[in-house]
Amino acid sequence: MEGRRRSGRRRMGELTFGQVQSGAPFWEIGNAVDLTKWTWRPPTRKDSPLQGSQACAGQEVALSGSLSAWLSSPDPNNIPQLQQEEAQNTRDALSEKLGQRAALSTLAQDAPTFTWDAQSDPQSIADQGLDLLLQGVSESLTLSTTPNFTRFCMALTQSLSNGNFSAKAILVILQGVREGWARALGSLDEDQQKRIADDLKLQLFGAILDGLYVGTSNGHYPFEHRLWNDMLHAISELQRNNLRIFARAITCIPASNLNDVSSGILANLKAYFTAMATETPKAATLIRQANKLAKALQSLDSARNAGILAAATEQVSRYMGSQSVDYERARLSWLHVLARMPGVGQKYLARTCTALEADRNSKPFTAKQICRLFLAQLHRHGETEPNHHQFARLGPAFIHDSLQKSGEHDCYAVLAGKLWLTGRWSHIKGLCRFLDRLGRRQDIFRLVLGFNNLIKDHASPFVKLALGMGDPGLAIRIVAHYAECRKKPRKTFWESGFVEGAVTELLRTYSIKTRKLTGVLGVFAKKRIK
Repeated sequence: MEGRRRSGRRRMGELTFGQVQSGAPFWEIGNAVDLTKWTWRPPTRKDSPLQGSQACAGQEVALSGSLSAWLSSPDPNNIPQLQQEEAQNTRDALSEKLGQRAALSTLAQDAPTFTWDAQSDPQSIADQGLDLLLQGVSESLTLSTTPNFTRFCMALTQSLSNGNFSAKAILVILQGVREGWARALGSLDEDQQKRIADDLKLQLFGAILDGLYVGTSNGHYPFEHRLWNDMLHAISELQRNNLRIFARAITCIPASNLNDVSSGILANLKAYFTAMATETPKAATLIRQANKLAKALQSLDSARNAGILAAATEQVSRYMGSQSVDYERARLSWLHVLARMPGVGQKYLARTCTALEADRNSKPFTAKQICRLFLAQLHRHGETEPNHHQFARLGPAFIHDSLQKSGEHDCYAVLAGKLWLTGRWSHIKGLCRFLDRLGRRQDIFRLVLGFNNLIKDHASPFVKLALGMGDPGLAIRIVAHYAECRKKPRKTFWESGFVEGAVTELLRTYSIKTRKLTGVLGVFAKKRIK
């Protein structure tokens, strides 16, 4: 053990950290490590691609250095045997390295150039793009795009921006490329075709839309409904990211010409209904996709484009009884889009809800679904944002969370209570109006009763009396009068105008017994003393 300790100390003292061995003892300052030459490098994992690339770079540097030394030798035959073996190994490694890469002629080959003008044959342009696509796919089955096809799309964008093609020529190019996808991607299996085809279509459609947008802005292309209809139909065939490219296409179409491309818009709406109804999306996914589609369709108006909206509603109603598409999810996805469109009012939304609920085989809307549709319309205009008073923390997220936690029969009262706390009494009346348009008068009664139980104030006895008479509308008017009186300076109960207004409303509507009215007012006759 003693010998091991001594040898350990001696070996520790001989550590020089890469410096030249010094004869001085290890404890002297002259033998210390020079930290001024040390530089920090971030650690890398063993499987990091950086280390692999650095190793390859080091091998290439060694190869090039050995090759240069071998070539610079005046007489290779005079090289010693060891150097000749190293040179031979270098030549073998260089040959293997070059064999793994493309041929030098291929590397030196210039990128394809495209020179198109107004006289170019559009079908030959489409064939040229398909040939480049076929060439790229044959070289690599894993790429979602190829450099040559990318250059083709860039050249197509530039030509469209300059106005080199007519609308008819663009239509031929688009149809030719669409019809040639199967031929170009025939060597791939079905899953690869779906993934790669969508990526390539997105690239091509994006290039055409970019070129058309610039060309239209420069006055090169008048509106051609056949071209845009075909473009929208092609976009509807995408399996993913079609809402994003659909929104880009709609922004290029003037609002006055949307009725001319109604079939293309309906094709995309049908694809949206099918995608949302064939699987079970989460509530957040449904809202996110509805926001995207509503933003794309924000130029549609329920009066000017009534035919498109009616046809979409009719398309949803056809899913009734379908085995592949869930009708309830399809109608809910469409109603969420309508609720978020600026050109669709509450009256039109209520009429559409009634039409999609009229079939006896369809399930009625739940109270939570109605509340969320109502909130979606309010949030469209930013009207559910909290105000500046002490309940400013009660925003839309808080209201949605409260609805999520509430029961099916309590959600109306919970929503009305949260709107009351945020000072949005007018929205409570709007919710009652929405329920009335849906034909749910019993739900209005349930709303007012639950709201009256949650909010205990001076108006509660009068509201309870009105509900006892079976008139929820009278109860709402009393609460509205109380909300107006709350804005005025504080007064005593008897001095406020609320008492007079509530009594006037009650006496104007019904002939009620004096005992009930005085009981509500807190006035009781004294008992007679016998």
